[in-house]
Amino acid sequence: MPAPYSNDLRERVISAYKDGKARQSEIAERYNISESTLKRYWRRYKSEGHCKAILGNKGRKPLIKEKEAQKVRDLVARYPTATLKELLHHYNRNRKHKIHLITLHRALKRLNIRRKKLSHYAQEQDRSDVQASRNDFKKK
Repeated sequence: MPAPYSNDLRERVISAYKDGKARQSEIAERYNISESTLKRYWRRYKSEGHCKAILGNKGRKPLIKEKEAQKVRDLVARYPTATLKELLHHYNRNRKHKIHLITLHRALKRLNIRRKKLSHYAQEQDRSDVQASRNDFKKK
């Protein structure tokens, strides 16, 4: 959605219309806006006393608020290798209102908690048999 026109422009349009020296179409053309926009500004000015832009809804409020964010951090610390689905199971346990997977995902993203699966390959490198075969390969 495009940004609204500035409040300064809106006030100039209304003051030009209040002067009564030009028609709506002329004022709209001068300020490069449509006549319906001018009419809408005028209607708001008459009803509310101003024609400022109304900032819309900023979206839904998060279900996991700051109070519950610490619980999410504790879960991640307690179960570092858990998948998102497993974390969700632990979070929803003993809760009356369950949350969904995407809600937990968004909460982790908002808290800057990045999840990365642990690689089994990296742990295998520490085994003695793997190290022995690597040493044999280096000798060849």
